[in-house]
Parts: sequence; C-alpha cells; structure tokens
Amino acid sequence: MKQKSSFRRKPLSASGGGIQSLRQTLDPGFRRGDGDFMHSHIMRHALSLATRAYGQTSPNPLVGAVVVKGGRVISEGWHKKAGTAHAEVIALRRAGKKAKGADLYVTLEPCCHFGKTPPCTDLIIRSGIRRVYFGMRDQNPAVNGRGLKQLKKAGIKVYGPVLESECMAINRPFIKWITTGLPFVTAKVAVTLDGRIADFSGDSKWISCEKSRLYTHALRSGSDAVMVGANTYRKDRPRLNVRLPGYKGKQPLPIVVGSKGGKKANLKKLLRELGGAGFQSILVEGGGALHTEMLKLGLVDYLVVFIAPKMLGNKGLTWLGDMGNVKMSAPLKMNVVRRLILDNDVVIEGTPC
Repeated sequence: MKQKSSFRRKPLSASGGGIQSLRQTLDPGFRRGDGDFMHSHIMRHALSLATRAYGQTSPNPLVGAVVVKGGRVISEGWHKKAGTAHAEVIALRRAGKKAKGADLYVTLEPCCHFGKTPPCTDLIIRSGIRRVYFGMRDQNPAVNGRGLKQLKKAGIKVYGPVLESECMAINRPFIKWITTGLPFVTAKVAVTLDGRIADFSGDSKWISCEKSRLYTHALRSGSDAVMVGANTYRKDRPRLNVRLPGYKGKQPLPIVVGSKGGKKANLKKLLRELGGAGFQSILVEGGGALHTEMLKLGLVDYLVVFIAPKMLGNKGLTWLGDMGNVKMSAPLKMNVVRRLILDNDVVIEGTPC
C-alpha cells in the first residue's frame, strides 16, 4: 500500500527567515545561517514522518526520509515495521528517475548490511543521489559510520548530523537496546498532590483525568511490554493494552511481576532476558513496591509523573516505599525534560539522576 504524503510538492520556504530559495541554502559548504535553518526544517519534517510509525518498528528504529531536488520535495517515506522497506528505499522508489542529482535527508545513517532487507546504501548510490544529510549515526555496531563511509567512497557528499538530539530522542529505546542489550524502561505513575496512588482501601480509580489516561494509552502504544506488580494486578485487574480510538497497531506484552516462595523477582535478570528476546521498551505502571525496587536498582531510564489536584491524606497509599536514608542534601532527582498540562493534571517527564 502506498504511503500518502502530507507534504505538498511545492517550493519550500520559511516565512520571515530571509530565505529566497532552497537552491541558495542547500550548498555543499553546509554553512551557518539560513542554510542551517532550511536543513533543519527539512530534517524536522523527516522526523515527523518517522514518528508516524511510533511503537510499530521494534526492534528496528524509527526513520523518516525526504528527497529534495531543485528546491522541491519530490518524495518522502518512513519505515513502517521490521522486515519492510526502510524509509530511504520508500522515498527513492517514489522518486524514481527524479532521484538522480537530488539530495536525500534521512533521520538515521543509512544501513550498509544485509538484514531482513538489502543495504540502503546500495540503492542510494544506484539512484544517483548527490548529497545525503543525516540526522544521527546508527549506533548498531554493524553500521556505526560504515554507511556514511560507503556513500563518501561512491562520491556522494555527506553532511551531518542535523538535529542530532531530536533524532536520538525518538529512538532512545533502540539506542539503549542496540548498545547494551537491555530494554529502555519508562516508569509511569499517577499521583495526588500529596503523593498518593490510591486511597486507604486501595481504590485508585481515578486519580488522573481522562486526557491523562489517554496519554497513558499512547505511552503503551510505544512500548513492547507493559509491566505491573502482582498486588496491583490482583487489586485493579488492569488490561494493560492500548485502547485508543481507532488504534490498529500492535499490542504490548502484559507482564505481571510477583514473588515466588517469598523471594522477590530478580528484576535485573528479567530485563536482561527481555532484552535478549528483542524487547526494546518496557512501560512500568506500578504499583509502589515495583516502582520502588526499580528505582532503587537504577533500572528506570525515564519517568512520567501525572500529578492530579487531589489529596487523600496519610492513609492513602504512596507510590514510593523505603528508599533508604535519603538526605535533603542528596535527594533522588529528576532531570526534567518535558512538562504538560492535561486539563487539571500536570505531567512531568524526565530522567532519574
């Protein structure tokens, strides 16, 4: 099935930027100034294409590509799922003969090895592309700069990275998994203003608002598995699936973590096994005991905290248990990456530090 383009085939422009034509800005010097802005503008569109397959490409990364010629976008593409054509291949096939002498923008260094599909570098070279702008180097040891070297050896001019931090951000799970063999772990929690995840009876429906719960389903859609503790599962019976309106993508694997014979589950071993099975991203939704253990062991890569304007008092259940003797001079911290307002809820995202 052909991918429908959302980008009209018309000259690119930037209002108020003093850019007269794309020809003037896409120069081999890749100089500072308006040219950088235009390269970023096109790469940002490639990023938006890549994220259309959010949660669907594992164990492959998210990748978007755009082919530009004569100041016009002539084709584009994105990788949809593992085993299917890569973004560059889709864009170049759509461009056809027009690709000769054109520029290719791709969010990730093109692959140069045989996997489930042939090397993208071969098609790029055969297509007659004159310049390649890449967002980030592929951290896969089978690539990691080799793709760029092949393109340069074939006489193609290579520039980048362009918007490297943004390109890396959409592929955090892939980067961690391909470099360590471990999945990227996101811990999600919904709490009241006084830090409670349930009332005195264990009832937690609902702390967060409907928009926050929809956001949680979006997080699930981008995860290979959703993990909860056994107590939380027994009390709440969560379905741990994606129930977004119109969603037809893949469902995450539900994982319930409990104890056996009074012995706690070995979380480090579990994550190693999941990584070995190809799981790139795990969403941990609680409860408090599992969140506490994951944070104590340093297994959480990213935190998403929903804070609702409610209070339950000291008899409510807390989301963190015994973390040891934590001093105010050396508290557990989060490097805040993002803040959102969803109706009356505040969402804070970041990395534990």
